Amino acid sequence: MRATATQSRAADVARRFARDLLDSLTGLPNRGGFMDQLEEALAQRRGALAVFCIDLDRFKRVNDSLGHEAGDRLLVEVARRLHRTVRTNDTVARLGGDEFIVLCEDCPDAATAHAIAERLNAALSEPVQFDGTPVVTSGSIGVLLVGEAAGGAADVMRDADAAMHVAKRRGKARYELFEAGMRGPARERLDLEADLRRALGNAELVPFFQPVVDVQTGAILGVEALVRWQHPERGLIAPADFLPIAEETGLIVPLGRQVLRAACAQAQRWREDLGVDVKVAVNLSVAELDQPDLIEAVEDALAAAGAEPGSLCLEITEHALMTDASHCHANLAALDALGVRLALDDFGTGYSSLAYLRRLPIDILKIDRAFMTGVALEPADAAIIEAIIGLARALGLRTVAEGIETDGQWAELKRLGCDGAQGFLFSRPLPAAELDALLLSSRA
Repeated sequence: MRATATQSRAADVARRFARDLLDSLTGLPNRGGFMDQLEEALAQRRGALAVFCIDLDRFKRVNDSLGHEAGDRLLVEVARRLHRTVRTNDTVARLGGDEFIVLCEDCPDAATAHAIAERLNAALSEPVQFDGTPVVTSGSIGVLLVGEAAGGAADVMRDADAAMHVAKRRGKARYELFEAGMRGPARERLDLEADLRRALGNAELVPFFQPVVDVQTGAILGVEALVRWQHPERGLIAPADFLPIAEETGLIVPLGRQVLRAACAQAQRWREDLGVDVKVAVNLSVAELDQPDLIEAVEDALAAAGAEPGSLCLEITEHALMTDASHCHANLAALDALGVRLALDDFGTGYSSLAYLRRLPIDILKIDRAFMTGVALEPADAAIIEAIIGLARALGLRTVAEGIETDGQWAELKRLGCDGAQGFLFSRPLPAAELDALLLSSRA
C-alpha cells in the first residue's frame, strides 16, 4: 500500500511538472520546456542543430483592433501552422506573447536552414479568417546554425534572438541567418533600452522644434515638436536610434505623453512671454492612438499648460489610420470635438482610402518628403504633388510639404499652390530657446 501511494504521488508530481512545461493556450512547450529540450539536444546531438526564433509582425494590431480573443485564436492558429510545417521530430514551442521558436535536430547546412525558414515564412503569411474578415500576418525569423563550439542553451537563445531582431529591423516578414557581428548590436540594443527606461524619469528626453512656414510669404505658421535624447554619456541621440526601440517595447506611450506635455507648455510660454500664438504639432504613434485614455491625456496636457486646444495639432500616419478604423474614428472625432487640429502625416506613402479623407475630421495633409527629391526636376513628382494639392483643396484641407531643402523645391511649391512647407531650407529642428528670435522676426 505504501509503495502504491508513493507511486501515485510521484505520478502526480510528474503530471504537474509536465503541465508547468507546457503553454496553456497552444499546448506547445513553453520557454522552460523548450530550454530543457534544447539542453538535452546540445548534450546528445547526433547532427547539426538549427534554431528558428519567430516574432509575429503586427500582432498588437490584431489584439487592439479585433480583441484579445481574436489574438488568442491567431496564436493557436500560428502554433498549428508551425507544427504542420516542420517535421515530426522537430520541436515547436511558444516562448511567450507572440514569440515562437523551432528546434531542428537534423539541419546539416545553411541551404537546408534557408529552405526551412522559407517554408515557415510561407505558412505564416497565409491570411487567417476571423468571421469572414481576412487578417494577414507574417513573422520576423532569426535563424541560428548551432556549431560544435556553441555554448549552452542561453547562448543559443541569445544569438537566435539577435538574428530575429535584425530581421525585424530590416523590414519584417523575412528571415536572417545569425552572424557573430550581430551580438554587439543586440547587446547595445538591450543597454539602450535600459537607458531609455531610466531616461524617461530623468528629463533626458527634450523637445526640439522645427518651423512650418507659409510657402508664399515665408512667415512661420507653426512648429512641429520632435524629440531628442540628451544621453549623459553618449550625448545627443537621434530619434532613428531610439524611437524603434520605444515602439517595440511600449515605451513610446510614456515618451509620447512627455513630448505632448512639453509641447503644450512651450506653446503657452511663447504666447505669454513673446506674445506670439504658435500652433505646435505633435506626432501621435499607433500605440498612443490605441490608448483608451488618449483624450483624457490630451485634456490634461492642455489644462496643465493653460493652453487652448486650438494651439495643438496632432499628426497621425496613414498606417495609424488603417490600424483600426472604428477605434481610430472615435478617437479622432473626440479630438476634433475638443478643438484640437489633426494632420495626416507622410501622405502618399500608405494605403489610406480616399473615402477616409472625406469622413474623418482631418485638417491638414502633410506631403511625404519622398516626393520632394525631384520636385524641381522631375515632372512626375510635380504631377503627384499637384494632384495631392488639388485633392486637398477639393476636400477643404490645407497642405504642408516636408523635406524642403532647396530654393528650386520652394519655387515649385509656390507655383503649385502648396500652403505650407517644412525642411532644412528654412530651419533645422532647434531647442525652444533658439526659436524665440525666429518667431519674433516672423511676426514682425
